[in-house]
Amino acid sequence: MPRSRVFLTRRILDQGIALLKEHKYGVDIYAEDRPIPSKDLLKRVKGVQAILSLLTDQINEEVLLAAGSQLKIIANYA
Repeated sequence: MPRSRVFLTRRILDQGIALLKEHKYGVDIYAEDRPIPSKDLLKRVKGVQAILSLLTDQINEEVLLAAGSQLKIIANYA
């Protein structure tokens, strides 16, 4: 069972994904090569402990509330 769930708003380098999985994180990745639509983002962040987003993704109060109180970190991949 994964120790924590991480949502990636876009695919990153394979080495980064492998590192997360190696450390037993559950990884969910938005597959499209474009900004994630808001309604999809709100659904996909529910229950995650971490969000890794790109500059083009809007992470706002609505996203934080949708994720829930277990959300520990939001990081930006630039």
